Amino acid sequence: MILIGSAAYIDQDLAAEVGRLPPAFLPIGNRRLYEYQIELLSTLDHRVYLSIPESFELPVFDARRLEAMEVDIIRVPDGMTLGNSVVYCWSASGVAFPSLTVLHGDTLFLDFEPTQADSLSAHPNVGSYRRARVASSSCRKRRYESEFVEDGQPVLSGYFRFSNPQLLMQGILQNRGDFISGVSHYSVQQDMEEIGSGQWLDFGHLNSFFTSRSMMTTQRAFNALDIGPRTVTKSSENKAKMKAESNWFRSLPPKLRIHVPPLLSDYTESEKAASYSIEYLYLLPLSDVLVFGAMSRTSWQHIFDASHAILEELRAAANPRCCDLKDAEHLYLPKTIERLRAFEGAQLESLAGTLKFAKGSNLRSIASIASTYIAEVAEANTAIVHGDFCFSNLLFDSRTAGLKLIDPRGMDSKNQLCIYGDQRYDVAKMYHSVAGRYDFIIAGRYEINGEDITFPDETRVADLEKVFESVFFRPDRFDKTEILAINVLLFLSMIPLHADRPDRQVAMLLNAYRLYRKLLGTFQ
Repeated sequence: MILIGSAAYIDQDLAAEVGRLPPAFLPIGNRRLYEYQIELLSTLDHRVYLSIPESFELPVFDARRLEAMEVDIIRVPDGMTLGNSVVYCWSASGVAFPSLTVLHGDTLFLDFEPTQADSLSAHPNVGSYRRARVASSSCRKRRYESEFVEDGQPVLSGYFRFSNPQLLMQGILQNRGDFISGVSHYSVQQDMEEIGSGQWLDFGHLNSFFTSRSMMTTQRAFNALDIGPRTVTKSSENKAKMKAESNWFRSLPPKLRIHVPPLLSDYTESEKAASYSIEYLYLLPLSDVLVFGAMSRTSWQHIFDASHAILEELRAAANPRCCDLKDAEHLYLPKTIERLRAFEGAQLESLAGTLKFAKGSNLRSIASIASTYIAEVAEANTAIVHGDFCFSNLLFDSRTAGLKLIDPRGMDSKNQLCIYGDQRYDVAKMYHSVAGRYDFIIAGRYEINGEDITFPDETRVADLEKVFESVFFRPDRFDKTEILAINVLLFLSMIPLHADRPDRQVAMLLNAYRLYRKLLGTFQ
């Protein structure tokens, strides 16, 4: 039996970042933590079980995902100790397995090879937490004591392998459900190898969660990130892109810089690439919070209020005379048509398959019709624009209920340095994460049936959509129809950018069509 022990909820301070989740469901690199854990344990030839709190509402998509990965779910009554939870899962499995492997639900390792023999993992402690300290006894047997430990002291790090599970259960029960005492009981009678290899990633505490998460970044092929303890250096062969981004940070008015990480190293160019550095912020992007989190409606109200307030500040700081209105107009239909024309032909035919709406000039026709719902850019629309104001570029700070902006565009349609533009585009980019479900597509959390694409957690996300619309769509500011029409163009224009993922391109194609039908439906 292999057990990923995730039968208790994360601590309150971590829950403030993502909502109330079992640890194995934390967001890491566009996936749940349990997906990495199952991969880690895949070399062990036994049935995998995942324990969750009885009160946890398992999302339908995750239930299907776990079933596809051949993982059994065991619901454990809330409030049990770790030890009692392990005993409960062992009994609930209904099988007398010859061995038991336990991996804590908040734990992962890099470059670590699980063993078949009696063993446990032990690594140097980092931080000031209550851990199971490794101590020696007079008979040269190890004992393990739960206490606050200093940096560098060896502690149990979350992986255990027992060849005699009944002996472990005996130890746990004799010690009133205390797992660590049960392990000590076991180790007195059964030699256990201590494994110190690999890198221990602890996601169970707020600080260690963000530190561990920084070691598992996701990045697109055209960007590279070098993350240090306090800095992140972004580099790319696209030198103009790096120059524009760094210039945007540098050009922001001082009073607006509170909404961005400090620029630490300005644009630097080498023969093949260019780069700049900013402070690395230990914060989650809204994309992870939306797709994998369980934040309350009230929390999302605060998030949308904060984003709206930032956009108002950016608008107030704009100089309309610095914005080329005709150039801003290019972001919509002209850019979309250019990308679609470049993409048409065999590549599109292969991608579209039997989708009738995607044949030949049909997509350009859809784009043209959608564009008729977008008014021409006026001075009232101008602002300092981020240019890619989507959830993955908005970092959530739970302590201040604020946001930090990263990865700006910083150039106009002619690839000239520019921080001004049409603010409707920024609102549309944010809306494409909400109504457009963009981040669900990136995370692969969608289903396709014919010409229809559907997404998980539809009730929850549809409710958040209403919250967003109540904040942004007001008669004196942004019009829902315009923003929805811009979303149709956004998804059409993004299809060629994801040539490395044809599955993602199909999803974006179908999603553009879904939004187009929704747009037309608003007038029926």
